[in-house]
This record gives sequence, structure tokens and C-alpha cells, in this order.
Amino acid sequence: MHAVLLCDFTSLNAAVTTTFTDFDFETSDYAVTVLNGSPKADGYTLSNVGGELRVRMPLEFSGSALFIGNTSFVADPGVLGALESIDVAFNAGVLNGNAAVAAMLMQGGDFFYGGTVITRSDDFDVSYSFTSLDGLEFSAGSEPIGIGILTSANGATFDVNFRIDEFTATVTSVPEPSALLSCCVLGAMVFMRRRKK
Repeated sequence: MHAVLLCDFTSLNAAVTTTFTDFDFETSDYAVTVLNGSPKADGYTLSNVGGELRVRMPLEFSGSALFIGNTSFVADPGVLGALESIDVAFNAGVLNGNAAVAAMLMQGGDFFYGGTVITRSDDFDVSYSFTSLDGLEFSAGSEPIGIGILTSANGATFDVNFRIDEFTATVTSVPEPSALLSCCVLGAMVFMRRRKK
């Protein structure tokens, strides 16, 4: 008896997803970049309160924004292949005042944001699906993309405090055809070997 494995490459354009989650919020997992304004470098604070990430932007940060990136949330087209999308979602709150929160990505020193919520609510959801239409380079071999959160305290005349919880990012990539071919060949070899036994 012979085993035959047929690979239909027209139907193998299946996407692969990688999901990052953070529900513990160790502050050492986050790096902060001051995006605009000229506040004191050590003026903001990150802390963990009850398993949530808390961000305090003092009065001198008025007019400024922060990129708060999780150092392990990295989508690397050089490793994953061409990307289709990066979906970012989290629960947030502005604990005092009226301020902005958004999903944010960083690639090659440039920043991209989406899903902006400007509110004074202490409980709301932020989500955004980034694609190449947002100006990011998603092709295979492109620079890695950092994933994080934007907080902005524009025009505040007092300290602004933010709450972040349930942070997830889902990266959808499309494997290169050569990677799919390798999987088919490997699968065929394993199948043939098992048949012989």
C-alpha cells in the first residue's frame, strides 16, 4: 500500500496568530518613551495596584504623551513572516480629569496609534486593529514592532492618573510559501515513516 500526500498551495494561505497577554503588570516588563513635551525625565510613575498597571503623569507633564511598551510584546516580521494585522485591546480608566488613552505601536523609531478614547471615565475598553494601511511596514523581514499603550495628559492643570488592565495583543502573520512547503514535506516524511512501521 502506498501513501500519497497532496499539498494544495492555493488553500495553504492560512494565517498564524500569536497572542500576547498581560494580566499581572510587573512594572519591570514596561519601558516608557516620552513622546512630546519637555517634562522631567523622572516625573511620571508606573506602579502595580491590585494587579493593574497605574500610570501617574504629574502636572508638569501637561501637554505630554507617553508610549508605555511591554518589552516582551514584539511582533517581528523577520521571524514571523509577513504580518496581516496586530490587534491591541485593553481595559483602561482615567482616574481623575479628562485625558486620552490609545493603542500604540512603535517601529523603527516611529509611533502609530489608534482606537483613541478621550474621557474622564474610570472604566472603558480600548481596541484597535493595526494593518499596513496605518503606515507600518508588515512585509517579511521588516523591522520589529513594539506593542504598547499611549497615555496623554494634554492641557491638564493637575496630576492625571491612569489605570490599565487586561492587555492583549494578537499578531496575525501569513507564513511564506517555502515555510508551508517545508511543513508539507516534513508531514509527508513523518507519515511515510509511520506507515512503514
